[in-house]
Amino acid sequence: MHSRIISLILSFALVTGCESAEPRARVQYSPRVNLPAQSWHLTIDDGDRAHSFQWDNLTIGSLAATPDLATASSGTLRITFQLRSAGMIMSEGDVSLDLRGDWEWGVDVRIDSLNPQLQCFGCLGARSFPVAVAARRIAKDSMWVTWGGNSIKNPVVY
Repeated sequence: MHSRIISLILSFALVTGCESAEPRARVQYSPRVNLPAQSWHLTIDDGDRAHSFQWDNLTIGSLAATPDLATASSGTLRITFQLRSAGMIMSEGDVSLDLRGDWEWGVDVRIDSLNPQLQCFGCLGARSFPVAVAARRIAKDSMWVTWGGNSIKNPVVY
Protein backbone atom coordinates (compact mmCIF):
# COMPACT_ATOMS: atom_id res chain seq x y z
CA MET A 1 0.00 0.00 0.00
CA HIS A 2 2.76 2.48 0.96
CA SER A 3 4.70 1.70 -2.21
CA ARG A 4 1.58 2.42 -4.27
CA ILE A 5 1.13 5.82 -2.61
CA ILE A 6 4.80 6.67 -3.08
CA SER A 7 4.55 5.60 -6.73
CA LEU A 8 1.56 7.91 -7.25
CA ILE A 9 3.35 10.82 -5.59
CA LEU A 10 6.45 10.29 -7.73
CA SER A 11 4.34 10.02 -10.89
CA PHE A 12 2.57 13.29 -10.03
CA ALA A 13 5.90 15.00 -9.30
CA LEU A 14 7.34 13.87 -12.63
CA VAL A 15 4.30 15.01 -14.59
CA THR A 16 4.04 18.41 -12.91
CA GLY A 17 7.80 18.92 -12.94
CA CYS A 18 7.90 18.47 -16.71
CA GLU A 19 5.14 20.98 -17.38
CA SER A 20 6.17 23.81 -19.68
CA ALA A 21 6.74 27.12 -17.92
CA GLU A 22 5.97 29.03 -21.12
CA PRO A 23 3.36 31.74 -20.49
CA ARG A 24 -0.05 30.80 -21.83
CA ALA A 25 -3.73 31.64 -21.95
CA ARG A 26 -7.02 29.92 -22.64
CA VAL A 27 -10.53 31.25 -23.15
CA GLN A 28 -13.92 29.55 -22.93
CA TYR A 29 -17.55 30.42 -23.59
CA SER A 30 -20.47 28.33 -22.39
CA PRO A 31 -23.91 29.26 -23.77
CA ARG A 32 -26.66 29.78 -21.20
CA VAL A 33 -29.30 30.82 -23.72
CA ASN A 34 -30.48 28.84 -26.75
CA LEU A 35 -30.32 31.08 -29.80
CA PRO A 36 -30.93 30.07 -33.41
CA ALA A 37 -27.68 29.53 -35.33
CA GLN A 38 -25.60 30.73 -32.36
CA SER A 39 -21.93 31.26 -33.18
CA TRP A 40 -19.05 32.64 -31.18
CA HIS A 41 -16.05 34.36 -32.74
CA LEU A 42 -12.86 34.94 -30.79
CA THR A 43 -9.47 36.50 -31.44
CA ILE A 44 -6.57 36.26 -29.00
CA ASP A 45 -3.61 38.52 -29.81
CA ASP A 46 -0.44 38.90 -27.73
CA GLY A 47 1.27 41.34 -30.10
CA ASP A 48 3.45 38.60 -31.60
CA ARG A 49 0.81 36.01 -32.48
CA ALA A 50 -2.88 36.24 -33.21
CA HIS A 51 -5.23 33.25 -33.02
CA SER A 52 -8.79 33.32 -34.39
CA PHE A 53 -11.50 30.81 -33.56
CA GLN A 54 -15.12 30.29 -34.55
CA TRP A 55 -17.67 27.87 -33.09
CA ASP A 56 -21.04 27.41 -34.78
CA ASN A 57 -24.40 25.94 -33.74
CA LEU A 58 -23.75 26.28 -30.02
CA THR A 59 -26.48 25.24 -27.61
CA ILE A 60 -26.91 25.23 -23.84
CA GLY A 61 -24.50 22.70 -22.40
CA SER A 62 -21.92 23.01 -25.18
CA LEU A 63 -18.52 24.53 -24.55
CA ALA A 64 -16.40 26.60 -26.90
CA ALA A 65 -12.87 26.51 -25.50
CA THR A 66 -9.46 27.22 -26.89
CA PRO A 67 -6.50 24.99 -26.20
CA ASP A 68 -3.74 26.43 -24.03
CA LEU A 69 -2.09 29.03 -26.25
CA ALA A 70 1.51 30.14 -25.78
CA THR A 71 1.82 33.88 -25.21
CA ALA A 72 4.60 36.43 -25.07
CA SER A 73 6.06 36.98 -21.61
CA SER A 74 5.43 40.73 -21.64
CA GLY A 75 3.15 43.19 -23.34
CA THR A 76 -0.62 43.02 -23.66
CA LEU A 77 -2.96 40.13 -24.37
CA ARG A 78 -6.04 41.37 -26.22
CA ILE A 79 -9.10 39.13 -26.32
CA THR A 80 -11.89 40.15 -28.70
CA PHE A 81 -15.20 38.29 -28.94
CA GLN A 82 -18.48 38.44 -30.83
CA LEU A 83 -21.63 36.41 -30.25
CA ARG A 84 -23.91 36.13 -33.29
CA SER A 85 -27.28 34.59 -33.91
CA ALA A 86 -29.22 34.45 -37.16
CA GLY A 87 -26.85 36.96 -38.77
CA MET A 88 -27.16 39.52 -35.97
CA ILE A 89 -24.58 40.56 -33.36
CA MET A 90 -25.90 39.68 -29.91
CA SER A 91 -22.86 40.93 -27.99
CA GLU A 92 -19.28 41.94 -28.62
CA GLY A 93 -16.36 43.31 -26.71
CA ASP A 94 -12.71 43.04 -25.81
CA VAL A 95 -10.48 42.94 -22.75
CA SER A 96 -6.76 43.52 -22.40
CA LEU A 97 -4.60 41.73 -19.84
CA ASP A 98 -0.97 42.36 -18.91
CA LEU A 99 1.28 39.52 -20.02
CA ARG A 100 3.83 38.13 -17.58
CA GLY A 101 6.51 35.48 -17.69
CA ASP A 102 5.68 32.26 -15.81
CA TRP A 103 1.95 33.07 -15.96
CA GLU A 104 -1.18 31.32 -17.15
CA TRP A 105 -4.35 33.31 -17.85
CA GLY A 106 -7.79 31.71 -17.81
CA VAL A 107 -10.71 33.69 -19.24
CA ASP A 108 -14.38 32.78 -18.99
CA VAL A 109 -17.14 34.44 -21.06
CA ARG A 110 -20.83 33.98 -20.29
CA ILE A 111 -24.20 35.65 -20.12
CA ASP A 112 -25.27 36.27 -16.54
CA SER A 113 -27.32 38.70 -14.47
CA LEU A 114 -24.73 39.02 -11.68
CA ASN A 115 -21.01 39.66 -11.76
CA PRO A 116 -19.51 36.11 -11.74
CA GLN A 117 -16.39 37.44 -10.03
CA LEU A 118 -18.39 37.77 -6.82
CA GLN A 119 -18.56 33.95 -6.62
CA CYS A 120 -15.15 33.23 -8.11
CA PHE A 121 -12.30 32.48 -5.75
CA GLY A 122 -9.11 33.40 -7.57
CA CYS A 123 -10.60 35.67 -10.23
CA LEU A 124 -8.60 38.83 -10.74
CA GLY A 125 -11.09 40.87 -12.73
CA ALA A 126 -14.39 41.08 -14.58
CA ARG A 127 -16.01 43.29 -17.17
CA SER A 128 -19.54 43.36 -18.53
CA PHE A 129 -20.76 44.11 -22.04
CA PRO A 130 -24.27 44.81 -23.35
CA VAL A 131 -26.18 41.86 -24.75
CA ALA A 132 -29.14 42.03 -27.14
CA VAL A 133 -32.59 41.48 -25.65
CA ALA A 134 -32.99 38.27 -27.70
CA ALA A 135 -29.94 36.78 -25.97
CA ARG A 136 -31.03 37.58 -22.41
CA ARG A 137 -32.73 35.22 -20.00
CA ILE A 138 -33.81 38.18 -17.84
CA ALA A 139 -33.59 41.96 -18.28
CA LYS A 140 -30.47 42.29 -16.06
CA ASP A 141 -28.34 39.91 -18.17
CA SER A 142 -25.01 41.09 -19.56
CA MET A 143 -22.13 39.35 -21.30
CA TRP A 144 -19.53 38.90 -18.56
CA VAL A 145 -15.83 38.31 -19.08
CA THR A 146 -13.95 37.15 -15.98
CA TRP A 147 -10.27 36.34 -15.76
CA GLY A 148 -7.84 34.84 -13.35
CA GLY A 149 -4.27 33.68 -13.48
CA ASN A 150 -1.60 31.81 -11.67
CA SER A 151 2.12 31.21 -11.69
CA ILE A 152 3.05 28.14 -13.69
CA LYS A 153 6.19 27.22 -11.74
CA ASN A 154 4.88 28.20 -8.28
CA PRO A 155 1.08 28.07 -8.47
CA VAL A 156 -1.11 29.18 -5.61
CA VAL A 157 -3.34 26.26 -4.67
CA TYR A 158 -6.85 27.40 -3.78
